[in-house]
Amino acid sequence: MASTAAARRHRAAAPAPSLTGPASDVHPVLRRASAPPAAVGLLTQAHQGLEEAATLETPNERFATAHLAALRTAAAVLAVHGRPEPTARRR
Repeated sequence: MASTAAARRHRAAAPAPSLTGPASDVHPVLRRASAPPAAVGLLTQAHQGLEEAATLETPNERFATAHLAALRTAAAVLAVHGRPEPTARRR
């Protein structure tokens, strides 16, 4: 019950952003136009892998399938961000 009272106090203290003004008042977030097709494909494969892992019966198969999905997700992140700019070496 204490959590619901705290939630009511929080709601009363600050109105929801949608009630404070039009959406144009919100600062825009800079985003890229789209992700590379390779990254989208890897994320799709990862999602399918997680769905498959949820249906598997044995724990080792679930783990291996979910682990491959995680690796595909990491590969998608690398596909979007690429390699860092080379920096001058210090000696």
